[in-house]
Amino acid sequence: MRIFTNFNKLHTALLLPFVICSVFAIVSELLLIISGYFDSQLNEALTVFSYLFDILCGYAFCSFAAAKFAKGKILFKALWSIFCLLIIQASIYSFGNTVNKSYFLGLLVGILCGLCFNKLDDITAYIISFFVSLTLGILIGFSLEYYNDFVMMLASLTSDKGGISSVIFSSFNYLFKLFGSNDFENMIFTKSYGGSMFFGSELVTGVKELFAKGYTGQLVSTYLAGHYFLLLSILGIGIGMMSSLRKSQKTALIFTIISTLISGRIELAILFFLLESPFLFISVLLLSVISYLASYVLKLSVGYVNNGGIIELILGFNDGLYIVVGGVIFIALGYFVYKYCYEKYGISDCLNIYIPTRLNGVVKALGGIKNIVRFKGNDLEIRNPKLIDNLSLSCEIDGNIVKSSQEEFLELKEYLYEC
Repeated sequence: MRIFTNFNKLHTALLLPFVICSVFAIVSELLLIISGYFDSQLNEALTVFSYLFDILCGYAFCSFAAAKFAKGKILFKALWSIFCLLIIQASIYSFGNTVNKSYFLGLLVGILCGLCFNKLDDITAYIISFFVSLTLGILIGFSLEYYNDFVMMLASLTSDKGGISSVIFSSFNYLFKLFGSNDFENMIFTKSYGGSMFFGSELVTGVKELFAKGYTGQLVSTYLAGHYFLLLSILGIGIGMMSSLRKSQKTALIFTIISTLISGRIELAILFFLLESPFLFISVLLLSVISYLASYVLKLSVGYVNNGGIIELILGFNDGLYIVVGGVIFIALGYFVYKYCYEKYGISDCLNIYIPTRLNGVVKALGGIKNIVRFKGNDLEIRNPKLIDNLSLSCEIDGNIVKSSQEEFLELKEYLYEC
């Protein structure tokens, strides 16, 4: 039988939350865009509703992760994990800060609660998860002062350094976003670290605020325009991944990519990529650096006021030739970066599988577990046929398909069939 590790369980459990949160992100972004066409009172109401959809995403990841690891009375234990997440967020909020898009925090709390219920009796699990959540929230709250100092220091290092600013901003911004924090980008988007200038008698600070007033200079190409190239790189990665995933995973990926393009929020996408392969996640960070450097060199003047989705790009379309040509290049770049990661490092689904020791020889002859994609009937699809050891395994190779009547080869199907 195939034995999944906890990582595989978690990955499978999160497919539905990815779909749910993708829908939430799209609705949230549309509310923000629509709010800009109404008066201040209705604008504020729509913004609040948009914020609520962001909060719900963390709860979705939290509850599904807890339910996957917990045993018995799963619904109540999933609700308990949400309560623990609320404790942490309330503790953070009491110290004057929030974690808006807390996908990652929700995921960690869900895993913590699920493992407590899995390893301990229910009463002990409730007590420990409660006090751990309370302690974690308080510790985070107390550390906020040092955290804010660090964010301001990082923002000061980023500011006014030309192309180097693009590199620093893109490198750190998406690490912050992975953990559900917008604090670093807000220093650039709304504070003087992102530039300031007078519009009439009004002093406007922050590159996003400047763009909203009509500014389209170098600061926009340094801190905003590269975001669109990164979005299109993510689209290219998504296209490449389609042939590598099972049906349920493809559905989750499609929703995630569509959500990313429409909403401009890449948090879900980079979390999806991280769960697929750490190497792919690192590649996305490198692509972000290339994207922002390219926009800086080309001096693109396209920015955004909300989160930078495709809708905002179309509504404020300029630098058309650069965006279209550069977009095609970055879609292709994302596609080939994924293919490189796929062929060299494999994807996570096939790395956490129990294989009996007696079958290690045939796995090695097939180029290792990273070289195996999936069984199709009695035939095995592999990534790189050059890695096959024909001396150790009697087989026929047709492209990326391996056929063999050897007993160990056919027995391997039992453990890899769902891969």
